[in-house]
Amino acid sequence: RRTEIIAEQGGYVTGINASDIGYAAMYLGAGRQKKDDRLDYSAGIRLEKFVGDRVQPGEVLCILKHNKEDVADSIQLAQSAFQIGPVKTGGEKHILAVIR
Repeated sequence: RRTEIIAEQGGYVTGINASDIGYAAMYLGAGRQKKDDRLDYSAGIRLEKFVGDRVQPGEVLCILKHNKEDVADSIQLAQSAFQIGPVKTGGEKHILAVIR
């Protein structure tokens, strides 16, 4: 199964809360809450938009991949993880140089 998280407003992605994305993935089965929890290797989250990207209402921000019926907690966390504002911020290069 896949569930798309859709942008409700337009603008630019000004931030993504990595902790919220991580917990959303864990609730899908991609991580463990307790050490004896089983992992679902087919579960996870694919980001479609990143900080600095332009977003139109209705565009996909990320895709939740899961095998669970109830993923309401993950949906809510993934939606709240994306901050969208009117002004472009971020998008800086995080790798300044490659030293070989």
